[in-house]
Amino acid sequence: MHPLGLKDTVFTLSPEQKKRVATGYEEGRGISPFLSEKIYSIFIGSGGLYSTAKDMFTFLSFNIVKDMTSLNAILPIIQTSYHSFKEFDMGLGWKISSFPNRLKNFFHLSGTLFGFGMYMGMIPDQEIGVVVLMNNGDHDPEDLGKEILRILSTL
Repeated sequence: MHPLGLKDTVFTLSPEQKKRVATGYEEGRGISPFLSEKIYSIFIGSGGLYSTAKDMFTFLSFNIVKDMTSLNAILPIIQTSYHSFKEFDMGLGWKISSFPNRLKNFFHLSGTLFGFGMYMGMIPDQEIGVVVLMNNGDHDPEDLGKEILRILSTL
């Protein structure tokens, strides 16, 4: 994470970062309890990262704008399809899809966990990126994020 300067994208929060964690909510449970590092750590293998909007936009910018960094060589590797499913292809960390009646691919990922949800999507060829963050774990932000991305791609 450090070559891109993603100082707030971590598996384990520092005491200072813990002070800045948003409050998550779940229907029927209200405020989602802040999970101990020990319990939360079991999700590391499935993308259990903490991050900030700023770090997410920095990561998107790296993927979209392709500013010259020491990491540029990995972009074709992570933005390549390695397996096809019925509704999307899978790259390294990215779902790769296309909007109906369009040739351009878009890259996206999403998830919900313990009162939180996120969506990150991009169309590198158009230099468009979207991040949606929710502090409600009952709603998947993927549909909203895709629709924002689709609308932006037509402007």
